[in-house]
Amino acid sequence: MLPVNMFIQIAILFLLFIHQAAMAGISIIQRNGVPDIYVNNKKVDLSKANIIEETPEYKVYVPDEDPEVRIIISKNGGLMVTDHGTSQIMVGSVNREMTPEEKAKFDQAMKKLDRNMKQLEERLGNLGSQINRQVEQSLTNVLGPKFYKNFF
Repeated sequence: MLPVNMFIQIAILFLLFIHQAAMAGISIIQRNGVPDIYVNNKKVDLSKANIIEETPEYKVYVPDEDPEVRIIISKNGGLMVTDHGTSQIMVGSVNREMTPEEKAKFDQAMKKLDRNMKQLEERLGNLGSQINRQVEQSLTNVLGPKFYKNFF
């Protein structure tokens, strides 16, 4: 009989093997900033793939190479390939300059993030001071004012 610890290790290895086997037929390779997608060792031709969903933000393709595979490509260059519930993701628009609109949105988001960080730091500082006052008051009430002042 296997010890419980070894049984758990075998189960984890088995799950990892299943995950790798499920995605074994999918590869994403980037050449000169352009991703190439391979399914079952065949390069996917997106011009021949069926588009099953199209929004202003992304398109979902079903390649002829495997009808179970879904390829999602965002307008900003993000890429996700799913197969039987597992996913490979390539994030971002590699080797592409931001458009002026994207740059403006990015700058605006960074300013908002900076304001939020400053507000958060201020709130945390106030919370720390409030906690210190409450602890001091509680110790003074429990131990007496003379003991507390001599203690610190």
